[in-house]
Amino acid sequence: MALNEGHFAKFDSLKSLFQKEGSMFKALVDESGNKDTLYDMAEGKAASSSNYSQL
Repeated sequence: MALNEGHFAKFDSLKSLFQKEGSMFKALVDESGNKDTLYDMAEGKAASSSNYSQL
């Protein structure tokens, strides 16, 4: 789920939200310093809780 100014904006799986070109959610992730970790999490590659400490 993605919020915009406290209001519901989008609801979908993380993988789908990452794949939507031009979406606010994808832009936020792409601009973050944790882009690779977040993409790995969406793909199910970051399964251990230790990966979350990088965020």
